Amino acid sequence: MSNYEFRVDKSKNRLYAHIEGFFHDDNANEALEELKKILPELRPDFDVVMDLTGLKPATQNAVEILASAAQLVAESGRRRAVRISSEYVAGTIQFKRSFKDVSTEDNVQYAGSVEEADRILDEWDKS
Repeated sequence: MSNYEFRVDKSKNRLYAHIEGFFHDDNANEALEELKKILPELRPDFDVVMDLTGLKPATQNAVEILASAAQLVAESGRRRAVRISSEYVAGTIQFKRSFKDVSTEDNVQYAGSVEEADRILDEWDKS
């Protein structure tokens, strides 16, 4: 069973994504469709807070769908991202490997909470 939630903070031009559980084809497609609906609310050069806590390894096809979602985010104007790592190491490793062609690590940082991710992005803006 998987769960996902997307929300936009228009004032910060920031996408918040929370992804957890085990993704299979159907719910990965649902997440992709939901993401397509929310992305137009963002301006180009937006940032992403990706909360992966509780993410478990997914089916191969679901990983490909989620990688398509990451590609869509990149093509929509993503500037930087902060990831909150999963407690399930295998899920985090799978996520990182699957999306290596979508984003380089030079525009990605890691945090322990959404609050910390916000601080990192706020400070990144000042530098």
